[in-house]
Amino acid sequence: MGKFILIDLKKRGEHSELKKLGPTLLNKMDVWIAEFHDGTPTAEECTAVENAKIQELIGEYDAESEKLGRVKEEVPEARAQFVKYLNWKRGKLFLKFGATIQALEEQAVTTLQHCQEMWETFQESLKTSFPVEPSVIGQELQEFLSQTTQYIEDTFPEGVKGLDQFDDALPNGTPSYTEFQRSIMASEHKLKEANTAAIPDELAKLQESSKEGFKLAVNEAIQKTIADIVLDLQQEETLPYLDEEEMEAFRKELIKAAEE
Repeated sequence: MGKFILIDLKKRGEHSELKKLGPTLLNKMDVWIAEFHDGTPTAEECTAVENAKIQELIGEYDAESEKLGRVKEEVPEARAQFVKYLNWKRGKLFLKFGATIQALEEQAVTTLQHCQEMWETFQESLKTSFPVEPSVIGQELQEFLSQTTQYIEDTFPEGVKGLDQFDDALPNGTPSYTEFQRSIMASEHKLKEANTAAIPDELAKLQESSKEGFKLAVNEAIQKTIADIVLDLQQEETLPYLDEEEMEAFRKELIKAAEE
């Protein structure tokens, strides 16, 4: 029975690897920016080294995603999202050295906007894996918040503590990080509802794949039985009341009837 339920664990594993590849390299870019110490570069110098780093990370993404052959159809969209977020980081290296209140407020806005975009992408990715064990949803949300917290710790001066000093009155309705965290946890109920709603479709798919598997197994059994009958008929001795020519003609009739 199990072999008829087509669950490709390796494909799921590669889907998970692809899902993590972009955030891992984006975090690598963030850490590189945070750890960059080479005097106080000009805007032009920052742009030049940022461009070089971005191209390096895109090359690394292409090299790693090429290994994920089972999900190659998912790579173009995932790569486009990765490049989009990577390009969105342009200018952050120079911003690092503009340690004024205005610069930090602007950085708070871009940091929280990036967290919001990460959340939107995360939600879509999570929903594609539904249905899952309900407890997984809460675990995934905690993991996501851990990732955003680490992102802020790696990129914003003094991390979450530093951001908290500049995110209370941001423009364009941008929420503070505390508000952002609350909204993420508040979404768990709706995500669980969506997860439950996905169960019937998944069961229908499994039933259909099982039916196809049964049909295939039955057809294979029929073909094997026919082959065995044909072989037996071909090896049948001549009936005493038929000569060889008549027996051969009779065998052909029997084989034809078996095959039909």
